[in-house]
Amino acid sequence: MSNSPSSLYTILSTLHRSSVHIVYLVKSRQTKELLVIKTIDPRWQADPLLKQRLRDEAEVNFRLKHPRIRKAVNMFEEDANLYVVYEYIEGKLLSEYLDWGKLSFSAQQVIKWLDMIVDALAHAHSQGIYHGLLNPDNIIVDEEGEPCLYGFGKAHQSWMDEDPHQNGMHPILFLAPEVYRGGKPDARSDVYSLATLGYLMLCGRLPWTINKDLGVKKQKESSFEKPVINPEFLGINVPEWLFGIINRCLSLNPKDRYSCMEELRQAILLQEVKPPFERPQREIPPQEAPAVEAPPLVEEPLKIEVVPEVETPPVVEISKVEEPVKIEEPAAEEPPVAEIPKVEEPAKIAPPPRVEVPEPQKPEADIPKPDIPKLENVPPPKPSAITPPPKKEVYTVPKSEGIDPQIKRWGTIMAVATLLIVVFAVLKYTVFKEKPAFDAKVSSQQEDDDDLTLDPVPNRAIKMVYVKGDSTYIGSMAPEAASDEFPPLKLKVPSFWMSSYEITNEEWAMVYPQHFYSLSEKHQPVTNVSFLEVLEYCNEKSYLDKLEPCYDFFNGYTCDFNASGYRLPTEAEWEYAAKEGQKEPPYTYSGSDDPSQIGWYLQNSDSELHPVGRKKPNALGLYDMSGNAYEWVWNWYAPYTSAANPLYGPSTGSDRVIRGGSFSHEPNEMRVTKRSHVKQFTKSPYLGFRVVKKGK
Repeated sequence: MSNSPSSLYTILSTLHRSSVHIVYLVKSRQTKELLVIKTIDPRWQADPLLKQRLRDEAEVNFRLKHPRIRKAVNMFEEDANLYVVYEYIEGKLLSEYLDWGKLSFSAQQVIKWLDMIVDALAHAHSQGIYHGLLNPDNIIVDEEGEPCLYGFGKAHQSWMDEDPHQNGMHPILFLAPEVYRGGKPDARSDVYSLATLGYLMLCGRLPWTINKDLGVKKQKESSFEKPVINPEFLGINVPEWLFGIINRCLSLNPKDRYSCMEELRQAILLQEVKPPFERPQREIPPQEAPAVEAPPLVEEPLKIEVVPEVETPPVVEISKVEEPVKIEEPAAEEPPVAEIPKVEEPAKIAPPPRVEVPEPQKPEADIPKPDIPKLENVPPPKPSAITPPPKKEVYTVPKSEGIDPQIKRWGTIMAVATLLIVVFAVLKYTVFKEKPAFDAKVSSQQEDDDDLTLDPVPNRAIKMVYVKGDSTYIGSMAPEAASDEFPPLKLKVPSFWMSSYEITNEEWAMVYPQHFYSLSEKHQPVTNVSFLEVLEYCNEKSYLDKLEPCYDFFNGYTCDFNASGYRLPTEAEWEYAAKEGQKEPPYTYSGSDDPSQIGWYLQNSDSELHPVGRKKPNALGLYDMSGNAYEWVWNWYAPYTSAANPLYGPSTGSDRVIRGGSFSHEPNEMRVTKRSHVKQFTKSPYLGFRVVKKGK
């Protein structure tokens, strides 16, 4: 053992532990220098896929030779595990400085660091290496106060391995939208992540208004709907040209960003202002549109003056600025304190001239003047806006002779009604109070419903039925068919195994023990799971059952249809199974022409999920193929065409196909040929899945 590679190092501490990797701080026994070793958790060291990913990551880092990128110095294999040795950089993670606004840096400091990071990324990009996962946790500020990057070569979906409940800012918040949605990163993806970092360093916060009480994925998705906040509204002095560059880098559409690091470097060097405002930066949801003078929803150039208006919705100051226009309650105004009296005094002097001489224009002309520095983008007050003060004076006319009899009558009625309500409440909760819930019979049932399963669920095989392959058609020419069901495509479907039921909460918990559910939900389909989460489940369940995983996340994600593990059915496989292995659908729905016999839908479900297998199966023994929960399938959504492979579908797209209808939809959605589609990051209470395996 003394001659083994591991004997050359002494482990000092554990720096980091993820779901599959461990990172150690070690000391070389030969050179006495500190180093970092990354290896696979012993629980997974026999996994050839994980080992190959770590090897690929090391090979990528061996190619990178830049002073601002951590160097890989060695790689060795011992005791069936792989070890990669990196240089150790003494310093502190950038995340330790920046977590949720603990610190921000001067514009001069940020520009200096951005230039260094851009140079490092440009070096990587020149070799076809894209980071894709740039965030504060993979930037070290060394002892000289300069940034160093690491984390190159990781699988592009490795952010999914991170703890969603971790403190601080989750790496997902820095992902480019196209990477979050499952696409492959390129130079523009790193531009987006770097701009998010740059804004964070300048302002001590993320570029959008984020609700930290939401889950990280909901935080991420909400950022796509929010405008980038102008630092001026935060009281932070950021050069206009620099904010303009960052704003352009944060465009949702990659085509609107700088195309490469060199182009970004030149923009910073030349302090360009115009390019960032040539395209809209963010789609504003309809509910925010009224607050925007010129909604940036149309592809047309925007002027610099429009940006503060686009940023208006999330900024508190805007609502305060609009208040002076009303002039009804100027005392409630806080900023600007000195301006309020100036606005208020003309308004009080105005009424007498209005009675004797019609000069409404003079007060209007005087009012905006004190507000010009603050209200340059707010339209001047209209005459109707200053008429309320004179109207207020009218209330001084004496009305004290007595109360209107009708008002008095209604007041009496309301007083009696209030008294009756008070008496009823006293009787209900004192005299006639029911026994405590824990004394009643229903308490045991309630206790069962609320008893979350906390113990790990023992792994067991998924019940599956064999579907013998044959030639078939997918699609329909029936009168009720939608346009995307035509033209029918002929293809040969190979044999496969399909789970008899939709995957349940209990089966999901076999892989993810932290998944909580009540006992009454044990056999219900698991829902609220995204497409990528389902792929991860398929791989993890395959590991548990000692099968070869089908999905590879190293370079985007791909499916090996020849692997023995679990995977999602293709759209053709799903429809073929729903049609009971027939060329033509024997029934409208899977197993019957009567939807109530075979599935749960809007009219019979009481708007809730039901345990699987409670309805009649189809001829193959498959339950709930129609209704209960929609089911993810592998294919990208697109109209049927002979240009695409009819079994596997198109190679790219924006939405994934879902099939089968749900408890929350009409029976038409349950038809065996009916197609629906959603974004692959969608999580819905009516969307679940079932799995298939390769046949003989």
